[in-house]
Amino acid sequence: MKLRTLLLVLAALALTTTVSAAVPDLMSYQGCLTNAAGQPLVGNYAVRFVMYMDAAGTFPIYWDSQMVSTDPHGCFSTQLRGVNFAFTFWTDTVRYLGIRVGDDPELRPLTRLATVPYSIRTATIDQATGGHIDGLVGISGSVYVYSQNVGVALESQSVGSHSAQNYGFLGRANGSTDVNIGVYGEAHAANGYTNSSGIYGRAKTDIPGTIWAGYFDGWTNVVGTFYASAKFFRIDDPVDPANATFQHTCVESDEYKNVYDGVVTTDGTGTAVVSLPGWFEALNKDFRYQLTVIGQFAQVVVLNEISSNQFTIASDKPNVKVSWQVTGVRKDPYALAHPVEVETPKPAAMHGKYLNPAEYGLDETHSVDYATRKYIAEQEKITADQTQSAGAVSSGTN
Repeated sequence: MKLRTLLLVLAALALTTTVSAAVPDLMSYQGCLTNAAGQPLVGNYAVRFVMYMDAAGTFPIYWDSQMVSTDPHGCFSTQLRGVNFAFTFWTDTVRYLGIRVGDDPELRPLTRLATVPYSIRTATIDQATGGHIDGLVGISGSVYVYSQNVGVALESQSVGSHSAQNYGFLGRANGSTDVNIGVYGEAHAANGYTNSSGIYGRAKTDIPGTIWAGYFDGWTNVVGTFYASAKFFRIDDPVDPANATFQHTCVESDEYKNVYDGVVTTDGTGTAVVSLPGWFEALNKDFRYQLTVIGQFAQVVVLNEISSNQFTIASDKPNVKVSWQVTGVRKDPYALAHPVEVETPKPAAMHGKYLNPAEYGLDETHSVDYATRKYIAEQEKITADQTQSAGAVSSGTN
């Protein structure tokens, strides 16, 4: 007898897992076989399952043949073997299932695969509008997040422990290519608004130097301009390196100024030639000189200014020890193309805003990045509320 009618009940895709087991590559399927009169068919039947990318059944991407046994009601249960059930198999939401029983033609219309109970929670990952995941999530491959505001919000907390290391975001790049980047950030300004950052970090602490908005352990390269309200170098205190740190501020100038110095002693004729590096004049211009006599009273003068990367000092006595200092202003192509703008007007969006409002007796609403800080705080509250709600649901309290 040919089978003409197939009543389908699609069961849940087997996506449940235990702590120690991986997700099974199987899809559970249940159906009932009847004849044209609607009477159940009991026995063993060959059933062929085919999945397509379209409703017309033009592009098959999976097939599996099963021998099923029906119960007295004509119903059967089987599992589709997931040899081809890779992650990418389910990246498209359009998947149709076709079924052929015995020698009958494949039944039409095809059945579109839909979300099933509990697996709907995967929507918190795929095209999510919100959700909460407890536990470790491992992803092998590329992840792209598209968002108008916050693409990925991550938080790591340690409760009751002062020894644990917590990473809100951990980026690591290991590869054999010439360029490996652990974390990449890029900002594009729109509508003339210039307060944008490829990566934004903020330290929430009242004790400076204990919590960092950014921490770099190793060589750090900046291509472009580096701005700071203050700049220091810090080392272990040479006097007490185990218990204290030592720091100096940097020398500031309204020019790209370089400073060079040294000590020289004039010869028996009262002259001394100071040789400078071979790149000196290629890098510098507008030279300025300072000379200081050491150990005796004498007069000294710059006899010949810098030429061919050297200059000459003359003293009115022989064998005079002289401390010298020379400054120059950079004239390399980058410095010439980017002259120092000592005073620049703030963009319209920053009018009335301050880089350091507290030092002017103003509150944080006058900060240039107040809008960014406010938005981040709002997102933190939303995340906290969602986490609290998810915890209440998982514990059975509403």
